[in-house]
Amino acid sequence: MKKILIALLVLGLMASVSIAAKAPVARAVTSSASNMKIGFGVDNGLGAMKFMGDTWAASAMLAFSNTSAAGQSNSTFGIGGKYTVNLTGGTVPTHAGGGLTYYSMPNNTTSFTISGIYGAETVLAEHLNIGFDLYPLTFTSLSQGGASQTTFSILTGTVYGYFLF
Repeated sequence: MKKILIALLVLGLMASVSIAAKAPVARAVTSSASNMKIGFGVDNGLGAMKFMGDTWAASAMLAFSNTSAAGQSNSTFGIGGKYTVNLTGGTVPTHAGGGLTYYSMPNNTTSFTISGIYGAETVLAEHLNIGFDLYPLTFTSLSQGGASQTTFSILTGTVYGYFLF
């Protein structure tokens, strides 16, 4: 089922590129009249703030949780960011870029991830930004205590949503 879903997403991306190739190209971002929007939402499981121009988008993500049970308290902290450049114009532009995330978890555990990004997004009703990102290649370094583990992942992904102002 997962392979079928990934194949459908890839076919959808290819179709959006061919459809958007006929659409007018967005104008370049300048210091005046850049059409920049700012939004808040959820991206990659983290609370996020998005800055979106005509030809680029950047997100800053943050998460914090604290769990107390049986007299013990455990805290998790996560921070991340990503930067993408629009490849096509139109109502469903595709984009490519990169992202970083860092998590600090209980039991002296940390995780650092670097990802390549390819995805598509759209804005509905002028304020709701929804989209998905495919991560063609992801590098993750996980360390716990003195041990560490390095992982390379292929074709993972996430969906996101923002409310734009």
